[in-house]
Amino acid sequence: MNPLSIVYLSHGPLPTGGFAHESFLAKTLQQELQPSTLRITRKWRFFKGIAQLYLLCWGVIQSNADINIVVGRLGVSAIIRNLFSKRKVIVVLHHFDSRYFGSHLLKVYYYLLIKLVRHLPKERFAIVGVSPFWIHFFENEVQHRIPVIHFPNVFEVAQYKRYQTTGKSRYICLGQWSSKNHPDIFALASRLHGAGFKCYFASLHPVKLADTLHPFEVIHEDFESYLARLGSAYCSVAFPFVKEGWNRVAHESILVGTNLVAYPIGGLADLANESGCTTFSTIDEAFSTIVSGKFNKANPAFVHRYEATTASNWIKPLAAFCVGGA
Repeated sequence: MNPLSIVYLSHGPLPTGGFAHESFLAKTLQQELQPSTLRITRKWRFFKGIAQLYLLCWGVIQSNADINIVVGRLGVSAIIRNLFSKRKVIVVLHHFDSRYFGSHLLKVYYYLLIKLVRHLPKERFAIVGVSPFWIHFFENEVQHRIPVIHFPNVFEVAQYKRYQTTGKSRYICLGQWSSKNHPDIFALASRLHGAGFKCYFASLHPVKLADTLHPFEVIHEDFESYLARLGSAYCSVAFPFVKEGWNRVAHESILVGTNLVAYPIGGLADLANESGCTTFSTIDEAFSTIVSGKFNKANPAFVHRYEATTASNWIKPLAAFCVGGA
């Protein structure tokens, strides 16, 4: 029996949470489907304007494995390459909030992607989502014509537990520095700063703010230092503007024993409901909760549900799709 060939294709200048999820998915699938080989290929840059045509063509050329795992912006490329073959195409979509797509061109692209997959053979094309909210959304969007499979973010829990501590600081983590954040988070940061807290955003890259008068810091540091700071934080706030797939900083806050206060929309609503963390609907409510220190404790079952050792169970529906007949 010849080994199955698997390729994972992605792009972007930084090793994001999405990249961590997708590469782990690919490695877990390879372990499940033996014998098999895995090739991870990523363009470490951002594409916009006319350069998006290059990305499209690159995706067409690279999508030549038995099983092709691609991010959303390479979905059409993989479909074009494999439309008349027996190869499998798996498009990983973390969310589908058009407010995050940015350009009109990308909004049109994703609209056409969903329209296209409705008419593809269900034996060869599938979507992977990361949270129940988006699983239900994609199932409805594709009208249940192709598989929509749940593979969540999972974590090495023991690695995070090392950073749990009872010695909490006055720092409050405001999540990752990103355009996904709600504009009101800056007003909340200002009020918390006035109440004596030190607010900060974690960043994947160095950020230089225009001036030094902000009521928060943007901190770029190695992963261990990030976890140590997060573990000693007074609390963590997840306040996105878009309906995310799964907020990794929010999840990691729970794993290091830091109380989470969350604005429950999109996949973050799933995380909040499953973990039992404190939620809010206005910045007044968030501020009052944080100052009072009355936080909900996370449900221990939530931690174990997304332990990395459960990946072999989560991957089985996707593996079954991959070995199913075309």
